[in-house]
Amino acid sequence: MFIDSITSRRTYAGLMVGEPSAEDNERYIEMFIGMSEELLNGKPYIIEPRIDTSEGYPKLPEYICSVTLTHFEPAKDPNQDMSYGSIVWFQSTNPVIDGLEIKKLTKELKWADVSTDGGW
Repeated sequence: MFIDSITSRRTYAGLMVGEPSAEDNERYIEMFIGMSEELLNGKPYIIEPRIDTSEGYPKLPEYICSVTLTHFEPAKDPNQDMSYGSIVWFQSTNPVIDGLEIKKLTKELKWADVSTDGGW
C-alpha cells in the first residue's frame, strides 16, 4: 500500500473570533471533505470526530487530516487491478510534531470497507 497524499490543517483556521457553533463545525467538515474529494475524485471515509462540549460549546479536535492511499491489488473485485481510498479524521495533537494518529484510529477498519477497486 502506498500513500499518495497526506493533508492536515488546523480545524478552525480562519475562524477569527468567537466560539464555533454546530453549524461552523459542519461547514469545516464539509469543506475539508470537499478538498479530499478533489484529490481522490470520490467520497472519503470519515472517522467521526469526538466533539468536546466541556467548555459550553461544541469543539472539534484541533486538527483535521486526510490520507489518500493506493494498493496495487483489488480489495473486493478480483477482476480489477488495484484499489484506492481516502480517509479523513480529526486529532488533538499537531500531526507534524506529534505524528499522525491514523494508525491508532484505523485498527478496526478493513481496507475493503473504505476503498474502491479500479483498473488501469
